[in-house]
Amino acid sequence: MLRRVVHKVAMRSFLKRMSKVELWLNNASEYQEKILRQLLRTASYTDIGKKYDFASIKNYADYAKKLPVLEYEEFLPYFEKIITSKQNVLWSSKIQWFSKSSGTTNAKSKYIPVSAEALNENHFKAGRDLLTLYFNSNPNSRFFEGRLLALGGTLLPHPNNASITCGDISAVLMKNMPDLARFSAALTQKTALMPDWEKKIQAMIQETAKMNVSALLGVPTWTLVLIRKLFEQYPQAKENLLNIWQNLEVFIHGAVNFEPYQAEFKRIIPSENMYYWQTYNASEGFFAVQTEKNADDMALLTNHGIFYEFMDNKTGNVYALWEVEKHKPYTLIITTNAGLWRYNLGDVIHFTSLNPYKIQIIGRSKLYINAFGEELMIHNTDTAIKTACEKTNAILKDYTVAPAYFTQNQCGRHQWLIEFLHAPDNLSEFAEILDRTLKALNSDYEAKRFNDMTIQPPEIIPLPQGTFEKWLKQQNKLGGQHKIPRLSNNRDIVEQIIQLSNV
Repeated sequence: MLRRVVHKVAMRSFLKRMSKVELWLNNASEYQEKILRQLLRTASYTDIGKKYDFASIKNYADYAKKLPVLEYEEFLPYFEKIITSKQNVLWSSKIQWFSKSSGTTNAKSKYIPVSAEALNENHFKAGRDLLTLYFNSNPNSRFFEGRLLALGGTLLPHPNNASITCGDISAVLMKNMPDLARFSAALTQKTALMPDWEKKIQAMIQETAKMNVSALLGVPTWTLVLIRKLFEQYPQAKENLLNIWQNLEVFIHGAVNFEPYQAEFKRIIPSENMYYWQTYNASEGFFAVQTEKNADDMALLTNHGIFYEFMDNKTGNVYALWEVEKHKPYTLIITTNAGLWRYNLGDVIHFTSLNPYKIQIIGRSKLYINAFGEELMIHNTDTAIKTACEKTNAILKDYTVAPAYFTQNQCGRHQWLIEFLHAPDNLSEFAEILDRTLKALNSDYEAKRFNDMTIQPPEIIPLPQGTFEKWLKQQNKLGGQHKIPRLSNNRDIVEQIIQLSNV
């Protein structure tokens, strides 16, 4: 009864927010200019604010001239000062949290500062707007009558300063969640923040299997791992998640492209009333969210404490929001209310709409394959593997790709390490469809594949079940937001995985 009352009150409150959401959707440039002024004013007396004389900056043109675009490594001296208990370095309020990123481009994790403003004005505000848009699209929702099962990471003291807490951004958010989110949470804090992923997943099943779960939130790969374990313990569910959680209505997902997993989720949740809601949330901030059912793009969050810039991947020129063009690849540059200034995020996006501003993530500037001039990006490989799976009755668990270089007797090729939940009917046909789809999607790849002269057909290496989990465990990256790097320009990761799998 209490949950029903809370749900009705919350729904009314969220739907009233729609007018505020429409304001930032329809007036993005004005909000972005305002955000930049606020950020500069707030940080004008910090170490970095004094170094670059923030007080003298009057507009975006001044800002772009004063500050260079900065890489993560260039922030490390500032981060070290904060970790050694110095404050007012990059941001004016106290930094007590660092988000530990998954480090997809190498084996090392990155530590990103998280301020109180980043929590409240970015992550939690974005979460409220996400629900506003979801309820606007689904007015019959019973979201708050059930529980939200969120898959997160863990928290630990920073190795060099016990007064600073570090962890996946999901864990930082769980520890600081607002009252309504805490009321809706399916997991106790103790379980949600358990450090041992394998023990955590068992505890999650014990706590939630008999619960009224209405929503899931997490990375698709790890959510599927949880569901598989759940089915193992409840075979009577017959691989239908609705036989366990009959009121499940939405899966809020992010971190990786959902396309390759869509068919499997629809198989195990056979309901036309199930919603899939995409977010773009990272250690550095919450950047974009889906606005309506079945949309394959997301609205940029322009009034949420972050100022965005966009680097042209070909020229290196950097543009403000009001200067961008549709369908052109840009690397995302961010300035945040946690003290990241003109920070090169490395994610590559393009705009699908300029009114309102909507984006799709199409890759990472450091996660691609260009060993032979093929310029292969994640959106190419995700789409191709989804197509190959659909046409050969395969079900994907995860994959990674790397170049196999020229030898004396052999041309170069791409080596695909794939873990299937259900292997294709015909592996050769799978490889042919994959190759054909990549040619249709990417003209550079097609040119290099001409007559097998530069690149030979892709080599598919099926992996034993659990191989990727073993590798992630070896890297101390089980659970949370950690994910397999899908594309590598070198063979470091694939060699480790091949050795581990004994294929």
